[in-house]
Amino acid sequence: MRNGGTKTAPVTSLVRPASRAELTGLPSRELQELWFATLRRPWQTLALVPTQRADSVLSLAKALATIGQMHRGSALQIISTEGMGLSELSDLLSSLQAPPRPGVPGRLIVIEPITTNPLGTAIALACDAALLCVEYGDTRLDDASRTLEQIGRNHFVGCTVMDRR
Repeated sequence: MRNGGTKTAPVTSLVRPASRAELTGLPSRELQELWFATLRRPWQTLALVPTQRADSVLSLAKALATIGQMHRGSALQIISTEGMGLSELSDLLSSLQAPPRPGVPGRLIVIEPITTNPLGTAIALACDAALLCVEYGDTRLDDASRTLEQIGRNHFVGCTVMDRR
């Protein structure tokens, strides 16, 4: 009994989180493994290169930034080129080509598919590394191959297959 003789109701049910990730606040194990796979080569800027749509890649960038902040101890900046005009893309390209400054956070650059906007190739090449992002069931093999060839296979640290189901 508490509060002057009032009984405290016992806990009768436990709300379980849908996943361990919700309990810990971390993205899934698969995303954590993807983060560490991207570190096989040092980078300050990583281009996330979709083959079909950029919208699903933005959520991937946010998850990677969460893991990256925990791992690096500093926030990662996320930049999406979707909807940027030519002058904005030119400014971004200039900033990517400038020598890295101490204390500047790492950057995840989400570009539009190069099949939609070929200027994404220049942005991806200005980044230290790139990650190919394909959607299970939506990506056409020729789009993925064309993206790899246009940017250069050796510029990619890997490929991730996203399942939107």
